[in-house]
Amino acid sequence: MLQSGSLYQANDNELFESLISTRAVWILKTLSTEELDRLERIAYGANPGSDDSIVEQCLQKGILVQSEQRYLFSSPVMWRFFVKMRVGHIVRALDAPKTLPEMVARVMRSIDYNSIRQTLGRSLSSDIPLERTWQMEFYKAAYRCIPSTFVTSADVGALFGSSGFVDFTIHGGDIFWGIELLREASNLVEHIERFSPGGSYFSLKLSDFCLIDFRRVVSIDHVAMERIAADMRDCDKLFVVCYDARVAGVVVFNSAMDVVYRI
Repeated sequence: MLQSGSLYQANDNELFESLISTRAVWILKTLSTEELDRLERIAYGANPGSDDSIVEQCLQKGILVQSEQRYLFSSPVMWRFFVKMRVGHIVRALDAPKTLPEMVARVMRSIDYNSIRQTLGRSLSSDIPLERTWQMEFYKAAYRCIPSTFVTSADVGALFGSSGFVDFTIHGGDIFWGIELLREASNLVEHIERFSPGGSYFSLKLSDFCLIDFRRVVSIDHVAMERIAADMRDCDKLFVVCYDARVAGVVVFNSAMDVVYRI
């Protein structure tokens, strides 16, 4: 069943593969590597500028749609196939993480922070990397950090303004993990409630879940620990990633306030 744009049944990957075989989605295959690079910049939220031609081409082909001043993928399946094309040749891990916190620690060590530094996907008002930027880099790192026997779904609900499905799911054997990304503690309580009984994610029957909040700070040596500790008390599934303006310094805290990664 396709629910709110996300595939959640046991045959998730099989159904996804069937959907991407349709002409409407397969049209992404007609783009060259250079055109996919340009489309990725648009997906990150960059100003089209010199990429006007690829925007027009993707609008005509039904790959993108325009919403006010933004360009979005025309469907969650189109976005998911695009992400798969961008990471399809990454070498996978040989061993599986035993727990979700272990996987998160692996991913945070593996993220390409240099790509975050250079990305064009920044908020015009704050110069803070957009949530889509973190989502793409997190997905690439997650794909790299788990074996090929696991299915990684990147439905990226925030991209489509929907609260009906979780940003990422990791599925393998008895494992069914859900991961939600957010920035600057935006709507943190609402995100937490989505996993609670009666929340929009509760019916997914996840075996575990976590929230990862990316926060820009003046210096990672002067982090507002009191606020982080207060947020951790509200959610024992929360990771907080603090980074400076140049993304030269990054520190990751788990719910026990332990540092799981630092550069």
